[in-house]
Amino acid sequence: MRFDPAQHRRARGYYVPFFKGCRRVLDAACGRGEFLDVLRDARIPGEGIDTDEGMVQAARASGNQVELGDAFGFLEAHPASFDGIFSAHFIEHLESESAARLIELSANALRPGGCLVVATPNSASLSTLQHEFWWDPTHVRLYDIDLIRFWFSAAGFADINGGENPESHPGSPIGLKELEMPPANPVARAFYRLTGISALRRQQMVVSRSLQGLIRELYRPSEIYVTGRKPVR
Repeated sequence: MRFDPAQHRRARGYYVPFFKGCRRVLDAACGRGEFLDVLRDARIPGEGIDTDEGMVQAARASGNQVELGDAFGFLEAHPASFDGIFSAHFIEHLESESAARLIELSANALRPGGCLVVATPNSASLSTLQHEFWWDPTHVRLYDIDLIRFWFSAAGFADINGGENPESHPGSPIGLKELEMPPANPVARAFYRLTGISALRRQQMVVSRSLQGLIRELYRPSEIYVTGRKPVR
C-alpha cells in the first residue's frame, strides 16, 4: 500500500497545533501511533485506543500508552475525561449511524472547552476516488466535509471548522511546471508582432492556465478534517 512513515508523520503533524495546551489527548483508533509520536515530540500528553493487536504492539514499541479495545466502549466509559480527542481514518470504516455516534460519544468524553479533530479521506480528490480509498477492503464509504460538520453541530460542538490537510497532497501525474508557457524575451515578442502570432500565444497561455487550474482541482489533498470545541457552560 506504499505506506510512507515519514510522510504520514508530516500529515499527522499538521494537527498538533489544534491540541496546544492540552493535558490529556486521546487518539481513537490510533493505529501504529504516528499521531501519538508527534504529540510526544511536541510535549503534549497523549494516549490511544485500537482494536488491532498488531497495531497496539507497534504503538507501544514506540513508547506510547495505548490500550487494546473498542473506541466506542472506551469513550462511553470515560465521560469528561479528555481535553482533546483525535480520530484519523476511522469513520470511513463505519456506517453513517456509527460515524455520527462516534462524534457524539467524543463530545461526552471531552471536558468543557475540549477539542475534537476528525480526519478522513477527501472525496473531492481524484487520487482518492481512483485508487487510494479502495486499497483497504474494510472501508465502508467516504464522508463529505459538510456532513461531518453537521454531525459536529448535532453533537453540540461550537467553533466548527474544517478543510483539507495540505500535508496530505498526493501530487499529480502531470507536473504543473510542464504546462507553463515560457516567458517571451524582447526578440520573441517582436517576432510575434511581426508574424501576427501574438494572439495565438495568448490563447495558448489561457489554455495552459486553464489546464493547470483543472489539475489543481482534480488532484486535491487526499485528506479532509473537521474540528470543533465543546462549549464551556
